[in-house]
Amino acid sequence: MKVKAIKSFVGVVSMNIGEEKDLQPSEVVNDLVKAGYVKVIEIKSATPKKATEKPKTEDKTEVKEKAKPKGKATTKKNKK
Repeated sequence: MKVKAIKSFVGVVSMNIGEEKDLQPSEVVNDLVKAGYVKVIEIKSATPKKATEKPKTEDKTEVKEKAKPKGKATTKKNKK
């Protein structure tokens, strides 16, 4: 969330009057808002955008051996 400092303060988060920061929503930020040190300017969506690309999976196709020729062998034999 984006906040703007109404007063200067120092602590876990430190800001000067008029300074703007983009901070993660937390108990500290909530306390600063309640105490009047900062005001919320913009609240950003907490959920990230979905990825449009599908994750890649490993190719698990097996490597096949070369096919053996079908039919009779064509080798010549010596006939005596």
